[in-house]
Amino acid sequence: MSANQASSHEILSNSNVQRPLVDFPPSIWGDQFLNYHFVEMAYGRREKKVHILKEKVKRELLGLADDPLMQLKLIDAIQRLDVAYHFEMEIEEALQHIYDDHQHHLQDDNLYNVSLFFRILRQDGFNVSSDVFNKFKDDNGNFKGSLITDVRGMLELYEAAQLSVRGEEVLDEALELTTTQLKAIAASIKQYPLAAQVSRALEQKLRCGIPRLEAKHFMSIYQDMASHNKALLKLAKIDFNLLQSLHMKGSQHALKWKSLVRGYFKEAQWCTANYIPTVEEHYDVSILVTSTYHACATISCLGMDETVTKETFQWIGEDPKIASKMVKALSIVCRLMDDIVSHKFEQERVHVASSVECYMKQFGISEEKACELLRKEVANAWKDMNEAFLRPTEMPKPILMRLLNLARFMDVIYSESDAYSHLGVPLTDAVTSFLIDELPNDDEEDDQP
Repeated sequence: MSANQASSHEILSNSNVQRPLVDFPPSIWGDQFLNYHFVEMAYGRREKKVHILKEKVKRELLGLADDPLMQLKLIDAIQRLDVAYHFEMEIEEALQHIYDDHQHHLQDDNLYNVSLFFRILRQDGFNVSSDVFNKFKDDNGNFKGSLITDVRGMLELYEAAQLSVRGEEVLDEALELTTTQLKAIAASIKQYPLAAQVSRALEQKLRCGIPRLEAKHFMSIYQDMASHNKALLKLAKIDFNLLQSLHMKGSQHALKWKSLVRGYFKEAQWCTANYIPTVEEHYDVSILVTSTYHACATISCLGMDETVTKETFQWIGEDPKIASKMVKALSIVCRLMDDIVSHKFEQERVHVASSVECYMKQFGISEEKACELLRKEVANAWKDMNEAFLRPTEMPKPILMRLLNLARFMDVIYSESDAYSHLGVPLTDAVTSFLIDELPNDDEEDDQP
């Protein structure tokens, strides 16, 4: 044993060493995940229902080929209900056809229609220009005042603007306008379910939400829409319960993680020396490495089909510092959102400096100003992730979606507070909705839709 190893061993063995322990609350879940009973017969019955309903919805989707607006609305509902994976080929062909003829659709002066067209195509990677929204501005370059009374149009523009990339000022302006106006009128909207749509949209951005959780919220809204597709709604409910049972079954298997030793050792050195690193030093270690999201990106691709290749892992990068732009953006979103809401709690014990402390020291600014700058970095990182989806993409969409969903998870649990360290309503509601609470009555209905 070397002298250094012996010295480290003596330190770790010394009973007088005070470890910076933290008092986390106990688990509230008990053994309910471990004790879950998977019923093969019920699962098989639901699979048959899904197949029948899927074919019915597919026929209706294809039947709208001559009505692009109605087809877009159905695709929107399919995607919001998180059953689009059943119709990937049909949706791709429909959107390609609509995009090929998109100059025709750009002539529409209806804010809702244009925003829906932009959002559905942009979120699927079609590089529709944001200049399409300039027609809704006045001679002074501001959005027309008359738009404020179009609540559905403003809501759709609000969700479309979330797909901006860097440099799209018209979308930045649109997001600021619609956020302000929708917040101002939300409480006074009388129409249902429009009021519920606006409320949920302001509570959780569509682009940043976890699709399966947002689907469950949307089901309660969609079923009250006069124009809802009954077969699609039934498919979504049964599909939710079907996958929920699979997730519950899978939750019985635990994953074990191994620390990222070098990065953690560097942070330990900083912590021991009471050293606040520069923003650049913190980025290289605490954001790119010890945040673990580079590792999460790699692990999330394991077990996928032939979509994942050697090039996939090269794109993610063996070294986080040479990872792709999207992987780095993922790490930025996750680390900074965590730091903004948890740094005060972390600093109550011996702990390495967070992004907040690094910004405060390097730029000589207040905690409030540091958090403001960090939120801007998060917003820019989201734009970089949006850009990664624009065609032609560096990686297939299923790979990009894995990373996007990791960022979405962070937005849900760290948007307002640290709901992970201190188990809060966002996380408990998410777990309960996602894994525990079934949607009612689907097994009591006839097998035929």
